[in-house]
Amino acid sequence: MAQPAPTAPQATAAATCQSYWPTPYPVCGAILDLYKSLGGPSSTLSYPKSSEAPAGDGIGTRQAFLGGTVYYSPTTGAYIE
Repeated sequence: MAQPAPTAPQATAAATCQSYWPTPYPVCGAILDLYKSLGGPSSTLSYPKSSEAPAGDGIGTRQAFLGGTVYYSPTTGAYIE
């Protein structure tokens, strides 16, 4: 029997994330868009040092990079803190 196609959320999540070797942490969504626009690992942010996680404000998320932290919320978009 044929395997069912992946659901949309799984396909979307995989399509909007990228990993940067040698770190195991994916960069996703709006944070990925900002990261790429700045030059990715060649930028001042360098490589990710954590996964994206809740920001603690109940609204946004944060991801730490070797050269800084990026905050994202639907209201502000992604920006370097």
